[in-house]
Amino acid sequence: MFSFFISFFASQVSSFDTVAKHVDDQEAIISPKLLKNYNEKDLTCWKNCMTRDFSINCLFFAPFKCKIYDYVDALQDLKSCTVRTVISPHLSFKENCARILRGMRIAARLGLRFSKKTEAAILDLSSSIQSLGKDRFMMEMNFMMAHGAAASSINLLQIFKLLESIFPAHVSKIFICSLFL
Repeated sequence: MFSFFISFFASQVSSFDTVAKHVDDQEAIISPKLLKNYNEKDLTCWKNCMTRDFSINCLFFAPFKCKIYDYVDALQDLKSCTVRTVISPHLSFKENCARILRGMRIAARLGLRFSKKTEAAILDLSSSIQSLGKDRFMMEMNFMMAHGAAASSINLLQIFKLLESIFPAHVSKIFICSLFL
């Protein structure tokens, strides 16, 4: 993983991708078109890009050329401070509900907001997080709460009505304590 800066905006780019399994073969995936006159390397990068969860994870950096490759308008998402899925958000979150928590982690750490479609899909599919295995859930929560982003992560979980379903005992104690303040 490495960091880069674009107009005072720091971002981390991960070196792993998420392999998508199509939940519903009838649901169309709208993919951006490749540039004209593309080469095999562009096609390989684009295909890699299409397996990733969020657009900002689709930026490729060529350090020797000092060039950023962007196949899905991720730089525009960074400029507008938006977290957006690469494929349909409903399809993306059905394929892997952990992406909801990863999206919240990205938004919380970097101070971003969700695109309207991504936000709607999170609200529609948030209950699917309960199907995550315990180990995977704990890993995602540990990542979410790390690096000084715990408060903003908890705030996002509360905004999307996930806090009560994920931590019901903790939320009820917080509510009881707040009654006495």
